[in-house]
Amino acid sequence: MKTYTKCCLAIAGIFATAMASLITTDRVKEHKEKKKFTAYGFPVETEYGNMRAVNAGEKGPQIVILNGYGSASPYLEFKPLMKSLSRFARVTVLEPLGYGCADDTKRPRTIENIVEELHAALNALNLKKVWLMPHSISGVYSLAFANKYPERVEGILAIDPSHPQQIDYFDTSTQNKISFFLKNMGLLRLTKGPVHGEENYGADYNAEELNMMRMMYLWHNHDIPQCNEAQHIKSNMNLCRNMGYPEHLPVLMMLASENVKNFDDWWLQLHDEQLSTTKHGKMTILKGNHFLHLTQSTQIAECSRKFIRDTLLRKLEEAEKQLKK
Repeated sequence: MKTYTKCCLAIAGIFATAMASLITTDRVKEHKEKKKFTAYGFPVETEYGNMRAVNAGEKGPQIVILNGYGSASPYLEFKPLMKSLSRFARVTVLEPLGYGCADDTKRPRTIENIVEELHAALNALNLKKVWLMPHSISGVYSLAFANKYPERVEGILAIDPSHPQQIDYFDTSTQNKISFFLKNMGLLRLTKGPVHGEENYGADYNAEELNMMRMMYLWHNHDIPQCNEAQHIKSNMNLCRNMGYPEHLPVLMMLASENVKNFDDWWLQLHDEQLSTTKHGKMTILKGNHFLHLTQSTQIAECSRKFIRDTLLRKLEEAEKQLKK
């Protein structure tokens, strides 16, 4: 055997041994972490599996917060916002299948299944009609839900929601594939900080919460549900491509200033066109990046409170006019 071939085989052997060691170390640490972990909140039992929920607030309108794609722990991520909202509303952070402390699932992550599961969760929680507060990709899921189950939606309070037609402008599939590869090779654990980068989190998050989110991100990033959801993003968005909000649905759209600036030729325009399908829509631009809730929980809560108040006053005025007829 030639010296060159021997060297190549030796290098390949060393590389394979190193990769096997990284993967083994990652899986062993994950197993130990999960044994020590205590789940928060309570299970939401549905025919599709157990989701997870955490409640806050004792009175006021019912708000259900829905996370974006890849959230490590929806509850921990939205905890500061939940606290701000609970001052005037009842708030539920719902962790869907494959996220946070919810069960995993092998059900395809089609928008039909996701919408069906959300409906089942609201039934299990005995929530008849709610304000949905979606972030990112769940903005598309909420759009589909409001069209299929309009009687269950009081209104939408969207935090920089995804738009179905954004797939025409950028594609995140390559980024997702790289992330899954790093996880499966045990390399993702070598990175530092939580999923969105520690520098993007506000002062309302402590070191323990940030560490827990990073840990849970490592657990879920390679799981079947999120891999499958990533594969369905394009088809799910295409199904909602020309879908608008129901005509009388109150919709508050809170867009991130950085996205408006960075995608100045289409981000604002697409959302403005989408909002025009309802007679009761309002748009506001808040300072920050796509993950507005990490730093602007107080402002998001205040914008939401005012919009809900104005909606209730408008409905009261409309009811009074009907009585006078």
